[in-house]
Amino acid sequence: MLRSTSVLVLLVLPLFAGCTAPAAVTTTTTAILPTATAAPPTSAATTSAPPPSVPATAVASPPAPAVTASPVAAVPTPDPNARVLSVQEPPLSGDDVLAVQQRLLDLGYRQLGARDGFYGPQTAAAVQTFQAVHGLEADGIVGPQTQAQLFAPTALNSDVIVPIVETALCQQHIVLGGSYGGAWFNNAATESLLRGGERYRLYGASGSAGETIGSAPTLDLEPPYNNQYVLSLDPPPADTALVALGGDWEVQPRLVQPIGDAATRSVAEAAVIDYLQGAGIAQPLLSDADRFEVQAVDLLNDGRPELLISATRFSGAAEAVDALPGDYSLVLLQTADEDVPQTLLVTATVYPDEEGASGNETEFTPRAEHRPPQTFDLNGDGQLELLVTSRYFESDTAVVYGLIQGQVVELLFAFCGV
Repeated sequence: MLRSTSVLVLLVLPLFAGCTAPAAVTTTTTAILPTATAAPPTSAATTSAPPPSVPATAVASPPAPAVTASPVAAVPTPDPNARVLSVQEPPLSGDDVLAVQQRLLDLGYRQLGARDGFYGPQTAAAVQTFQAVHGLEADGIVGPQTQAQLFAPTALNSDVIVPIVETALCQQHIVLGGSYGGAWFNNAATESLLRGGERYRLYGASGSAGETIGSAPTLDLEPPYNNQYVLSLDPPPADTALVALGGDWEVQPRLVQPIGDAATRSVAEAAVIDYLQGAGIAQPLLSDADRFEVQAVDLLNDGRPELLISATRFSGAAEAVDALPGDYSLVLLQTADEDVPQTLLVTATVYPDEEGASGNETEFTPRAEHRPPQTFDLNGDGQLELLVTSRYFESDTAVVYGLIQGQVVELLFAFCGV
């Protein structure tokens, strides 16, 4: 039986009114550590929805490894009787807020913007980033523990965060986010740390794709970037490159291995059929799928390889942009939990049978195709993350997923399109 994380339903926009067609149901894992499980969708609906938002500032993480901070300005002595600073209305202000802001700026946490003496959302965001780097609860509140760490001589500069940039979606390249010590940071938290001139190593599906240097990122509000931070890379990456990484560790220590074993592929096929039936396709067809791939890779470096399963079927003409009832595209991850296989949903778009449709009338439902995942160690912890690129109608996405506490979790996200 398929076990998925909590799912977010993204629905394809009906462009024109016309003949009846089933709606596509897209499911993907959430950006926050899941607390419950959910079954695949059993009915469809049609509405419009914006592209998924960028994940929260940081995903909970273990304490960061010890790193010596670079020299900064003289460190004030923390006040043991200092008040707790948090976002309030009206905002807190005073010398203690100024001291916190100056210390954050000295350490490079420039999200707060100007040092104005008011404890607002931008200052809280910078505090969250600082807390995540140091393995503290990232709540944006300066209490005794955060204050002691902030004003300690061993406080870490922001440049310990390693930037991660996607290179395959648009002409300019989108800041996916960053990582340090097991914590993940969204693009807004990461871009504020980049001044331009950073060196990146490029990677594609088959290995290293050279090196490049990035410009300072800028916020692009218009399509195709849609309120994301973008930068240019010089020299430009080859078409085979997928990510640019600022770290210096082995990014692809374990490559995926295609599986041709009939018994293993039969187990994978059963998992796909089980999911599709739960999502509204009574008799899924895998025999004429455009793509059915099964790969093995040891994501957690524990000697127990996981299976990456990807399947796509579009029954219309190859050049068509619309999907028909019974079409699908999905990525599943099968793990071994005490030798009992567990199937987890990574992402899927399913076009249910007509009897499972919502009855809304649309002229066509655009195809959504999820490509086989690529694996990279994007934070240097020896475990591998999944990078899944997807093609929607006039748009593309790149999403980084991690296998955390037995669940698939969305970590970083980038979107290019209209």
